[in-house]
Amino acid sequence: MPDDLDAAFAAYVAARCTPEEVAHINTADLRLAFLCSRDDAAAIEALYRDQLADMAAVVARQYRSAPLADEVRQRVAEQLLVAPPGAPRGIEQYRGRGSLRAWLRVIGMREAAKLGARELASDDVMLFDRVVGGPDCELLRAKASYRQLFKDGFAAAVAALSFHDRLLLKQHFCDELSLDDMAKLHGMHRATAARQLAKVRDQLLAGTRAHLEAELRLERGEFEQLLALIASQLEASIGRLLR
Repeated sequence: MPDDLDAAFAAYVAARCTPEEVAHINTADLRLAFLCSRDDAAAIEALYRDQLADMAAVVARQYRSAPLADEVRQRVAEQLLVAPPGAPRGIEQYRGRGSLRAWLRVIGMREAAKLGARELASDDVMLFDRVVGGPDCELLRAKASYRQLFKDGFAAAVAALSFHDRLLLKQHFCDELSLDDMAKLHGMHRATAARQLAKVRDQLLAGTRAHLEAELRLERGEFEQLLALIASQLEASIGRLLR
């Protein structure tokens, strides 16, 4: 570790521990947390590979649900590595008292309990409003009776996505993470995150169209006009964030 990084780490430790506590802290884990707080790629990879993977395994065993464990892992990673406006990252709350592994297990089980108390799909209501535009959408103003059918089609299209693609959508639209934040959380390039969101946009449009086509009995011209509104709304909503 270079001298300037050593000095920065010493200051990081001093801000979290009294001189008496320093002799008893888990220095290796606290240094990992310190490096993660500085966006060190190798440290973040180690956090995912070792600490968060262990936490997810504990959640999966406890709840017998791999999807829940994956959701918890991503949510905790987001809490740890993405700083809310005007606040420090969650990883900076770790003070080296006990192992980082044990600290994360407590956080993971707490998050799993919150998620386990509700259906994971309940976020879909927020997702629909964020992606489609809520009650002020031009399509839904034009004909209010389409709203439930449109929501059903959108929900069916979302349900057909992979868990990973659903998670990308929720993080971007519901949690309002930037492409840069998502790239860091998922270990991908920013351009890759943008491409994946564009792919999900196309899948949502195709799935919503298929559902409406099966359910609606409209003249061809009216149906095409409806689909054009859907397409423009999805394109505008998702494209706004992809730009």
